[in-house]
Amino acid sequence: MEVLGRLHPLLVHLPIGIIILAILFKLLYYRSKDEKFRNVLPTILLIGLGLSGLSVVTGFLHARGGEYDEDLLYNHRLYALLFTIAQGLLYLNMTRKKYIGLEIPVWFLMGFALFLTGDYGGNITHGYNLFTIGKSTYTRKSIENIHEASVYSDIIAPIFSSKCYSCHSSKKQKGNLRLDSEEGILKGGKHGAVLSNDTIAESKLIHRILLDEEEENHMPPQGKSPLSVREIKTLQWWIKNGADFDKKVKDYTDNKMIVEFYGKKNTPRPNELVPDIQVPAPDEASIGALQKSGIAAGRIAQNSNFVSINLNGKNLTNDQVVNLSKLSKNIIWLNANQSPLTADLLNVISTCDHLTSLDLSHTNLNDTLIGQLGTFRNLKNLNLASTLISTAGLNKLIGLKSLLNLYLFETHMNSLDFITISKLFQGARIDTGSYYVPILFGDTTKMTREEWDKEAKAEAGEGITKPR
Repeated sequence: MEVLGRLHPLLVHLPIGIIILAILFKLLYYRSKDEKFRNVLPTILLIGLGLSGLSVVTGFLHARGGEYDEDLLYNHRLYALLFTIAQGLLYLNMTRKKYIGLEIPVWFLMGFALFLTGDYGGNITHGYNLFTIGKSTYTRKSIENIHEASVYSDIIAPIFSSKCYSCHSSKKQKGNLRLDSEEGILKGGKHGAVLSNDTIAESKLIHRILLDEEEENHMPPQGKSPLSVREIKTLQWWIKNGADFDKKVKDYTDNKMIVEFYGKKNTPRPNELVPDIQVPAPDEASIGALQKSGIAAGRIAQNSNFVSINLNGKNLTNDQVVNLSKLSKNIIWLNANQSPLTADLLNVISTCDHLTSLDLSHTNLNDTLIGQLGTFRNLKNLNLASTLISTAGLNKLIGLKSLLNLYLFETHMNSLDFITISKLFQGARIDTGSYYVPILFGDTTKMTREEWDKEAKAEAGEGITKPR
């Protein structure tokens, strides 16, 4: 019976074609009044009736596995039976030539039943019907605060919804597997559990996703939208960390990748680095004096009163500090990279109320000196790389509410400190450096197909997905 049931997808399309042919002949008869078109209709209807009967029988057998939503299945069966009965009534009417007045209504009834049968069938097999084509089953909500986001509800569930629900939800449970609820995910399918946090590769869910697309068990199957590299890595990370359904992003110690993937893009647009305020014209004499002393100074644009300063690693004299102080209300971009930070220079920097970008990297900045900095209401980028700053010093900067990017490479902090800092500056991207840049195989690397496949499978076992 299971084998016969699998014939249903093959047979179900045949009566549709036959009935369309019958409708075509009916229209030709109305147009030409040629009896040859009408005379062949009983034969066409009889063939369609037989195929419809086979489709109904195989359909009942095919649904025995319990993979489909009962309500959708009920309606699909109901209209399939109505469609078959309408064909039988038309055949009897044409062969016995009785109830001529009911022929047209029955034609319309058959067409209506055919439409609804196909519509419900499409919903069962593909997860959508005619009226929802082009609409997503799940609209991903914008994550305003990635650290407070629920990992499962806000990140994992949308992946399942967009790529898996069409076959594994309340409407259809292919392999007796549902991925639209915690209970269904933990229960698994007819082949057992789909999750395992021992190793990522042991989880059937990940194993099938990483199979070659040509493999029969690859998920999603061919013809459906595959998971992106980001989505695969996200699922691997979630499963590796215990596949918890309640935790928030901030509850995980290794959440950097998730923050990067799903947090708001923190790279500011150019206009975000220019405050929307008016300031008086800068002191041109001070700009000229700084330029003559080897400091890069100037307006950020010809029609702007805002000023950009690059100290070029210089140890500032008293005159340079004085000229800099005369521009404090105009400076929005200040680069003090490799310049010694004296008390006088830090005092001047602290008066630059409109700063949006401040680079203090490779300086003598420490937890004591950092206390002299201001609150900087508009500061977006702060670079403290290669300084003596620790978590204690950064605690003095919690007033930087507008901060978007904080660079902390080679500071006096470890991975545990970075977790604390990410909670202190939840709206900012914490850049700690030490990046691992994978080797990308391109035009300069020659590999045979066999070498590529072998390496791809090896990396798949380690949770790495190689682009095809």
